[in-house]
Amino acid sequence: MLHLSRLSRACLFFSLCHFVRSNGDGESPQPCRMYLAPSSLRDVPNLWGVYSGVSYNIGDFVDPSSLAIPMLDRADPNFNDVIGDFLMDSELVGGDAEARNVNMFLPNLGVLANYHPPLQNVIASGAQYDVGVHHTDPSAGAFTPYHGAGFVSTSHIAAGDEIFVGGEETIQDENYVTADSIIRSLLKFLDETNETDENLVLDAIMRVKRSLLPDSMSVIRRLIPESAEEIRRVAAVGVAKAQVVPRDLEWLKKNGKCLDNIHEAASTIPGAGRGAFTSRHIEKGNVITTSPLLPVMNLDFRIMNETTSKPSKKQQVLLNYCFSHPTSGWSFCPTTSAILINHQAESPNAELRWSGDKSFLSEPIIRMLKETGSRISFDFVATRDLSPGEEIFIDYGPEWEDAWNKHVAEWEVPADMENYV
Repeated sequence: MLHLSRLSRACLFFSLCHFVRSNGDGESPQPCRMYLAPSSLRDVPNLWGVYSGVSYNIGDFVDPSSLAIPMLDRADPNFNDVIGDFLMDSELVGGDAEARNVNMFLPNLGVLANYHPPLQNVIASGAQYDVGVHHTDPSAGAFTPYHGAGFVSTSHIAAGDEIFVGGEETIQDENYVTADSIIRSLLKFLDETNETDENLVLDAIMRVKRSLLPDSMSVIRRLIPESAEEIRRVAAVGVAKAQVVPRDLEWLKKNGKCLDNIHEAASTIPGAGRGAFTSRHIEKGNVITTSPLLPVMNLDFRIMNETTSKPSKKQQVLLNYCFSHPTSGWSFCPTTSAILINHQAESPNAELRWSGDKSFLSEPIIRMLKETGSRISFDFVATRDLSPGEEIFIDYGPEWEDAWNKHVAEWEVPADMENYV
């Protein structure tokens, strides 16, 4: 993306308060392969989930691919280290030789998919490396060279299933194994005694919890239902699957937002790295894509000095992909393929609008950080009809463009070009 190091898409974020959301995507014969919708995990409010719109067999590549943005030698995280929970191990994706400590920020599944070990159905695959420009180019270092990162299915995924990520191999959480064993014993007790009095059943369940599960096993306690009806329901599907609400494709079409209206490819702008291109026809006024925004303290973009082990003046390249304001100490990073959308002032074909409820605009950001999921989202809306394969552009604003032109005019090839990365 065409960004100036240490300069994000300033001044756009706080100027969008009065827009109205569009009507959404038009009909298309091409099925959406990935949806964003409220998670199927029970009892977790405001949590996004990522769902498959098509079926995948074991070993299939799960579309769409994304950038992989390295976070190098992060300075000691502050007490609100939000982004730390959304980074992946570089050994799974690539880029681990970039610095002493490397983590990767992967939009789409890498950031938005939820973690549920017993139901893990995808695993990260490696990213491609393409430096894009010569080190003498003013764009050098302004965008990530890693792209094409994705995920491979580790089990059959049906259309409508939520996608859950994991590590190098499927992890069977012992808490779920123990809970399943206890529930099978409780079911046997119910069948043998034929007990129907709910009070007696609840008493028996609570006695089992107290006698078998000390305070140190509180997680397992919470997994054990407290009624005969729930015991039978959970025993029929297993504790892991009982934690999710079944969804289907029709529910997704009604409640979800398509995430594969755009795909990544080399930008048509020289020196801009990767760009966002339409995957299907989008009519004027319709939402091209939606992106929840991850709030990140600007202090968390600092890179540690290798010599002094203190924060340096260098900034993470991720900052160049985020929205910010000059008077704010926070930046807001897109978590979907919208992060690929480049700048064009002369003829942009998309614009930003707040997505959904905008009541959060009057709330302190610290309050939003305490919630499970971010309510802050942008809709990227087509300002004219778009044909499949068109690159999408928004206008970052005159301040960004002036700063970029100043950077290009003052650019000098680094003296230590041989060691320049």
